Amino acid sequence: MRAVIYLVSGVACSVLLWPPQLLCTLNPACPAPVLPAAALAMPNANPDLLGTALLRGTNRVATDTLLQSGLAPDVLLTGADLDEDGDADEFHLRLEVAALGDAAAGPLLFVPRTWGHWQWQPPADTTPLTSPTLQLEQGDRLLITLENPLAVPLELQVDGVQATPVDAAGVLIAHEPVPPGGAQTYRVELPEPGEARYLAADAALAQRGLQGVLQVAPNAPARQMPLLTPEWSLITAATPVVDTRVEDPMSADEVLQLSAFGLALGLALAGLAGLPWPRRRRRRTAGASA
Repeated sequence: MRAVIYLVSGVACSVLLWPPQLLCTLNPACPAPVLPAAALAMPNANPDLLGTALLRGTNRVATDTLLQSGLAPDVLLTGADLDEDGDADEFHLRLEVAALGDAAAGPLLFVPRTWGHWQWQPPADTTPLTSPTLQLEQGDRLLITLENPLAVPLELQVDGVQATPVDAAGVLIAHEPVPPGGAQTYRVELPEPGEARYLAADAALAQRGLQGVLQVAPNAPARQMPLLTPEWSLITAATPVVDTRVEDPMSADEVLQLSAFGLALGLALAGLAGLPWPRRRRRRTAGASA
């Protein structure tokens, strides 16, 4: 009879105190926990600060301005005023390739390099999509570092203008395509005013959008014009919200619940084994033996 009482009470307590987490672990049909939906807000970079960084250079703006522009710190470095007319004459621009849709067959664009989760978002009504126009003056010195994220080699050329690959020290090197995942710096000579195109040497890649206009204007004092003015907005990609509660340690209530479950399960097993009831020991008083 005592064994039956042990067994019934232990099983009843076990069912009542069964931890939900353990129940879902043992039951394949238990629905998976629903994680919070991904954040849908995709705020734009500050357009005024973006324009300021592209006008002055990312190396000549305050850190707060740079962070709110969305640009990488080294995407546009401006250098010395060679002719002392009040504006910079040295530029180092870093471009990367943005794939819109299918990277194997969709449109491609040359874009200034960004940082973190920022990405360029072309306007929906722009057809065809084009890489940004570069605006310089006669006599300016331009370096373009091209980063290749594609799965095929990529080479930059400028029609009608000399563009020569150089190493980190500025020494001329041989023309070779930029391998996938690699980067190459080109020195672009701007001897005369006019207009040219910078584009991928591969005609198929150029047709997909890897081409843009390079405009060279006569030298003018104190030129206040950015090197490039993209026609797209810079947004930050939505990042999913992770439910960290799954990885958190057990709370005090969960520990207490699991402990009670273990005790109840122990009672059930004791009843199943037919163990006797524990007996209370009685103290013998000094006069009890008399």
